[in-house]
Amino acid sequence: MSTLSLTMERAKKAQFWRRGSSFSPSRLPVNPAYVIDRTGAYYPMNHKRRGKALIFTHETFAKATKLKSRKGAKADSKALGKSLKRLGFDVDIYSDKGKEEINKITEKASRQDHSNADCLLVAILTHGDDGDSLCAHDGSYQFSSVWTQFT
Repeated sequence: MSTLSLTMERAKKAQFWRRGSSFSPSRLPVNPAYVIDRTGAYYPMNHKRRGKALIFTHETFAKATKLKSRKGAKADSKALGKSLKRLGFDVDIYSDKGKEEINKITEKASRQDHSNADCLLVAILTHGDDGDSLCAHDGSYQFSSVWTQFT
């Protein structure tokens, strides 16, 4: 299942949006430029820059994972990147990265100054399950390990 299909309702069920979530806090200090009410009617997109978009696409997987390749994943990420560029995002596409590489990339992005940007978008195109588990090239990792770096 693609992470892009993770709906708001499923996210609520997984407690990504609930207060008092069981996820452990980020190791890194996060200082948001401003805080948006989660139930707000809109999200302001009026900064100097649209923002950064990180796209992680996984087409092939290490044999040890026993996962089938996701044919067409690179074409999907290229199309998504093209659409996001048209919307004004600065897009970086990462293909078939391992768990540690993903962590380093997202950790670096979480330390950058995004105060003059509308948002930071992270898309992960991969196998996963209905819970918190996603698949990197070399094995599974928790979506919350990415999410908590930015909250």
